[in-house]
Amino acid sequence: MSENSTQKLNLKMVIVCMDQELTQELARGFEGAGVSLIAAGTTAMDALALVAEHDPDLLIMDPYLSGMNCDELAYRLEMEAKADLVKMVVAVRRHDLLADRFFDNGGDIFRLLPIDYRYTVSQILRYQQMRRRQREPEETFSKEEALFQENVIEILKRIGMPFAIKGYRYIRYGALLCKRHPAVLQHLMIGFYGEIARHFDSSSGAVERCMRTAIEKACIEGEPEVLNTLFHLKKSNGKVENGEFMLQLLDLCRTDR
Repeated sequence: MSENSTQKLNLKMVIVCMDQELTQELARGFEGAGVSLIAAGTTAMDALALVAEHDPDLLIMDPYLSGMNCDELAYRLEMEAKADLVKMVVAVRRHDLLADRFFDNGGDIFRLLPIDYRYTVSQILRYQQMRRRQREPEETFSKEEALFQENVIEILKRIGMPFAIKGYRYIRYGALLCKRHPAVLQHLMIGFYGEIARHFDSSSGAVERCMRTAIEKACIEGEPEVLNTLFHLKKSNGKVENGEFMLQLLDLCRTDR
């Protein structure tokens, strides 16, 4: 990234960090790479308020904040913030399980110190483009496919699946993929998850986890009675298998009845 291109980025960021020295270090580093600091805070509620007030392109946060961890905050922001907000965590040590939860709930970048600021800014731009594509897919549907998509959306709405998280988008696209290519579900990791991952510029493992998270959230936070009535799901250890969910969703949304 050249110096001239850096100056034209016009990206705005909010930093929410309990360590003021780290906040200043991050601000200097990102401002040197073309990102302007517009506000800073120290708590999760600060993050929600500052994002709502300033509409930034980038939110940088601690893994653990007063009031909410980064995964919970990412989920709230997926529901409330603009589509192309990039959510980034900066940590001093690895938090593998927390990082997985962060990504599953809508987080984008989990970075350990020290940071390569120019490379990270190039990633931020890539994530912005990807998020716009995820929220506004350029798809042309036949009349039958459009009706099928309406059925999928209606069923997911009825069971209370959060519409803003990644897993919801993966399930919607996955249902259409299965309608077009029914055999794809026979090979979940390579075929089904792999095709969804290629479409959304992700990985098969991330797709699987995000779909599982979306289904679990529907069971816990949505309408579990409606879900169980519609799907007649068999649970193993309190969890619903992705493949079983997709098969029954496809049956519910058939347009040839």
